[in-house]
Amino acid sequence: MALPIVACAPGLGDPSRFEVDEVCDFDVQEDLLVPRCATAPACHVPHEPAAGLEFVTGGLAERLLRNEATTCDGHRLIDAASPSDSFILTRVSAEPACDGTPIERMPLVGEPLNARELACLTRWVESIAREAPPIDAPARDASTGDEDAGP
Repeated sequence: MALPIVACAPGLGDPSRFEVDEVCDFDVQEDLLVPRCATAPACHVPHEPAAGLEFVTGGLAERLLRNEATTCDGHRLIDAASPSDSFILTRVSAEPACDGTPIERMPLVGEPLNARELACLTRWVESIAREAPPIDAPARDASTGDEDAGP
């Protein structure tokens, strides 16, 4: 005789229990940004960085935090106050826009980032934003660690 199931253990009805976090077992700069965004045709390279943004040299996280997007005024490349609004994430999203106006999706060459790459880039941006100094803290010179003397 079959017995009807009258209740489920707590949480079994929650479909998110099947979601597995993406494994980000690679270096975002070296294994994602450089090969996808700084290769032929060379876009974000040191000698001629597209939109003034290069991904090859050290100090990338600090540059992304410190600088605004040159292709969308008023938007931070990494927004420490709101990481999900970081322009670097907007630019690789399925439908990138600058203040409501559609713009080109990055990377321009090759396939768009896949779900795993997007998830790992998002985590990387969030971790940089979490570790960012408060906005009112003096900027530090990345090469020496000294506080910037100001303008």
